[in-house]
Amino acid sequence: GLAGAFQTGLKYADKENYECAIQFDADGQHKPEYIKAMLEKMEQGYDIVIGSRFVTKKKNRGLRMAGSRMITSAIRLTTGKKINDPTSGMRMFNKTMIKEFYGNFDGHNNKINVQITESIGNDIGTGLFSVNRSGVIENLMVEGRVDGVVNIAGIAGINDGTIKNCVNYASIVYNESRAGGIAAYSRQGSKIINCKNYGIIDGSSAEADGSSLAAIKGVGGIVGTVHHNNSKTNANIIIQDCENYGKVTNKLQCAGGIIGAILSNGNNVALKGSIKVTNCNNYNAITSGKTFVGGIIGMLDNNNIIIRNCNNKKDATI
Repeated sequence: GLAGAFQTGLKYADKENYECAIQFDADGQHKPEYIKAMLEKMEQGYDIVIGSRFVTKKKNRGLRMAGSRMITSAIRLTTGKKINDPTSGMRMFNKTMIKEFYGNFDGHNNKINVQITESIGNDIGTGLFSVNRSGVIENLMVEGRVDGVVNIAGIAGINDGTIKNCVNYASIVYNESRAGGIAAYSRQGSKIINCKNYGIIDGSSAEADGSSLAAIKGVGGIVGTVHHNNSKTNANIIIQDCENYGKVTNKLQCAGGIIGAILSNGNNVALKGSIKVTNCNNYNAITSGKTFVGGIIGMLDNNNIIIRNCNNKKDATI
């Protein structure tokens, strides 16, 4: 929808190293001749410049403008700043704000304490971030405890983007779910780079009935399950320069020091692209209650998987 299109545009602006980018609704409310004036304001050092519809005229008394007034009041109350048109569809962003708004989160090496309990499955993910769609999460430390039933992790329940330079100290407790220190479920196009897990990961994932390996829910020190679930796109999944120092226990099946399981798409079609696991190390015990356990990867069910320079320093037992 609108948010996805907005983020896509800003992501392109960042990739092309634009100095600024403008959001411009094409519904006739805004005039392009004001872009030059907005740019002149931005060159004075502003991060965001808003093209207001209410500089020379007042807001009408309709319900829509009532909402705008409430937002204006809330901003003024919390920041002391008056924004006449907070719902304007004409906004200009500088290079710093482009990165912030297209989906990046830079923790600046701060540590966040999380206490999350999810007793009812939300069908998405449970972690500091429920889902990382296509953004970048970086330079972040998490401590505390995450307890849940669907895709449980310290950083992101589901990762479709990039997670780098992150450390998890939080305990991960799961029930009938994928689970991982950094991400529980990482899919095509995703990257996890230079991340470490120190948290204990403990619980019981759902057990496959034997008819389909795709039903397995892996549990791993870094990521629970890597899954290429779309036969029409390239996998291009990277797990690189990661280390696990936390004990990983799955009382049912499928546990790995780095990755619990790497699964094929549900259509049993040969993988396009590749999955790369490089320069990763496990330093703690890995235990699976029934089947599929490994110091680096618990179970592989895919092709074109590249594993290089990975080491396991502890026992992996059933």
